[in-house]
Amino acid sequence: MIAFYTHAMLRTLPLLFIIGLLLTPAAFAEEETGDDILLLTKQMVGLQQAGRHRDALPLARRTVELAEEELGGEHPTLAIYLDYLGMLHHAVGEGIIAEPLLQRALTIREHAAGLESIAVSHSLEHLAAVYRALGQDARAGELTRRSAAIREKLQAGTK
Repeated sequence: MIAFYTHAMLRTLPLLFIIGLLLTPAAFAEEETGDDILLLTKQMVGLQQAGRHRDALPLARRTVELAEEELGGEHPTLAIYLDYLGMLHHAVGEGIIAEPLLQRALTIREHAAGLESIAVSHSLEHLAAVYRALGQDARAGELTRRSAAIREKLQAGTK
């Protein structure tokens, strides 16, 4: 069941990632950095969708570096890249590396979007998946319950 949950999350991750980037179109103004972050992102997502998670890792690391350089350490777009990098590490069985990346993405999202946003809910779910894989079921359950509560509250507000 956990493997299915993780696989399903990885299938939807590119879509969430691209939507997040589209919501911040001015995030990467015309700056000469020697790297085109959007091109790297496209290549990274293509590798991930092809199941080549390990091959996508260097590109994901570079996009995090570029986002941090260009946007600063607390920007919501940086959180998107951190989350993506963390989930790639999770996909290749490197939960110990994924956990601090996902924790940082969660912290940025909590500060930027508030404690009860859909972005925070996504981060909580991703971090919970890593904790489950690491055998930390109590922690995972706590985060899953928090994410579900956020989603319920958001759904109730749209009715």
